[in-house]
Amino acid sequence: MNTKKCETCGWEAPPGYPADTCSYCGVQFGVRLNKNKRFYEKSKRVAQQRYEDWIELVDGAFTHTLTEEEWLRACDYFDGCALCGSENISTRHYFIPFKAGGKYTEYNIIPVCEECTLTLKRAKNPFKYMDKELIKFTDGSRQQRLERLKNIEEFLRSNI
Repeated sequence: MNTKKCETCGWEAPPGYPADTCSYCGVQFGVRLNKNKRFYEKSKRVAQQRYEDWIELVDGAFTHTLTEEEWLRACDYFDGCALCGSENISTRHYFIPFKAGGKYTEYNIIPVCEECTLTLKRAKNPFKYMDKELIKFTDGSRQQRLERLKNIEEFLRSNI
C-alpha cells in the first residue's frame, strides 16, 4: 500500500487514510506550499512587530479617559463601524484589548457594530487578527483590508 505524506508539514497518513488532504495543515497530498507558508510566517512576524511598536508608542502617552466629544469625533471620522463600514454602531471597542493593557482613551477606542464586536472579542494582537478578519467585510482584496486597518491606525495615532 502506498503511504501518503504531506509535502508541507511532513505528516504521514496512516494506512487506509481516506482523505486526499493532510489532517494537520489541510494541504492536498503531493502539493507543496512552502511559498505560502513563508508568506504566512512573514505576515505573522510583521503583525507582531507592528503590535510591539504600537505598545511602545502608546505606553508613555498622556492618558485621560475618553470623553463624549472624542467619541463623537471617532464616530464622525469612520462614519459608522471602523471595520465593516456599517452605519450601525453598537459599542466602543478596545483596539488593544483591556486584558492586554489597553486603556479607555481616544487612541484605543474605535466604533464597532455588533457583528464585528463578537468577532473581535478574541483578538490579542489587533494587527494580526483584524487583517485576517477584514476579509469578511471587503471583497477579499488584501490591499483593501490593509487600507482599512491603516485608516484605523492613522486615526488612533493622530490622537496620541
